[in-house]
Amino acid sequence: RGEEEELEQEENSKEGRESVRMREKGEKKKKERV
Repeated sequence: RGEEEELEQEENSKEGRESVRMREKGEKKKKERV
């Protein structure tokens, strides 16, 4: 059971990092436009 939860957390952290990266890219694009 613990291992399954760890895998889930890993997946979530991966998705979190991706969304953070996308958000940073979006902010950079906005700054470049202005």
